[in-house]
Amino acid sequence: GTASAPIVLRGENVGVGSWKGLLVDSEAAGNTLEFVDIIGAGGGAFNSNNDVSALVIWADTKLTIRSCQILESGGHGVSAIYTNSNCSMEESLVAKCADAPIILLPSYLSALNGSNSYADNSLNEIVIAIETDAILQSMNWVRASIPYRVRSTFDFFDVVSIAEGETVIEAGTE
Repeated sequence: GTASAPIVLRGENVGVGSWKGLLVDSEAAGNTLEFVDIIGAGGGAFNSNNDVSALVIWADTKLTIRSCQILESGGHGVSAIYTNSNCSMEESLVAKCADAPIILLPSYLSALNGSNSYADNSLNEIVIAIETDAILQSMNWVRASIPYRVRSTFDFFDVVSIAEGETVIEAGTE
């Protein structure tokens, strides 16, 4: 799409979670969503993992999300919890979701930058999904307009350790 004529993806019915949404499963380098509005998705699970999100980024996928709006999801706005993907998101809005706007693996934190906006989500936090009580890889936590929450995919931990190394948490990050 373009700024003046975005592509609008929505279900036949209007409202939160009125259709499943998009699952991107492609290793093609040119995969790009630009000026795309995804409205009212997140209406059901994509698989046995119970992925309820407007946009699910599957394992090994390459995807650039730029200047998009993801609105009124019945679950998360964006789910990037599968390994080995190469994705980025910039200048986009995720709003009015029934869950957190984004859930992602720690290795995908660098996919976000401070140009994204989040508003009026039921859980207005970026959820970092971990499978153990430690974050082992280096990463950059960019300052976002909402706080981060580290949550285990299996259990909750009292303390999560972050490995020594090149991890950078930008000033002002919550």
